[in-house]
Amino acid sequence: MDAPDVPPRELRRAFVDIARSNRWLGGHAASLSAVADLIVRAARDGASPVRVLDVGCGGGDFAVALLAWAAREGLEVEVVAVDPCPVAADWTRRQAAGRPGLHVLRADGLRPPFAAGRVHVVHAAMVLHHVPRAEQAAFVASLAEVATVGGGIADLRRACFPYFGVALWGRLAGAGRLFRHDGPLSVARGFTPEEAEDIAREAGLTDCRVETRFPSRLTWSWGPRPLAKA
Repeated sequence: MDAPDVPPRELRRAFVDIARSNRWLGGHAASLSAVADLIVRAARDGASPVRVLDVGCGGGDFAVALLAWAAREGLEVEVVAVDPCPVAADWTRRQAAGRPGLHVLRADGLRPPFAAGRVHVVHAAMVLHHVPRAEQAAFVASLAEVATVGGGIADLRRACFPYFGVALWGRLAGAGRLFRHDGPLSVARGFTPEEAEDIAREAGLTDCRVETRFPSRLTWSWGPRPLAKA
């Protein structure tokens, strides 16, 4: 999916496949587990709306899921979904149609588009394994600088079960070519818990919690930090 010459039609099919796998294989649940408490804390501290920056939003399925969760919880949340890919940004804008609180920007996720303090919570799912290893800690540190309350990252756990599991899921679910190719490859580029801890330490996140989420995810989360009063 990172290749510049992937046909837009195949990318859009991949976004559909990814959204379905995130619903059924725990991707949304892992991301939500990383940021839900931070959002609740920000709301209790007086943030209204709670501003969430979703870096590398892909097809926007988690941004939509997050707003649905917030509505069920009675929380006022505003999500800014960011992706450098024009096809991804356009697809997410389609998902945002008629959904108050979801805003879409085409921007480089390695350079978050907001200065420090402009958002309360930052989230990035399935992004870190696309970042070169030498730059991963700096990327995580840049995310941590943006949000005032805290942030969460979700990515893939590198292990045999997730590798073969996502390959099997792709076939059983009738996923498109990109998902069937990139799913196992993404797991191979994922992380062990020990590597995740090393990245958090290199990023200077002394309050970061790394957790394994069944069946195939790892999460990093940091905060909550007190919301600065105006």
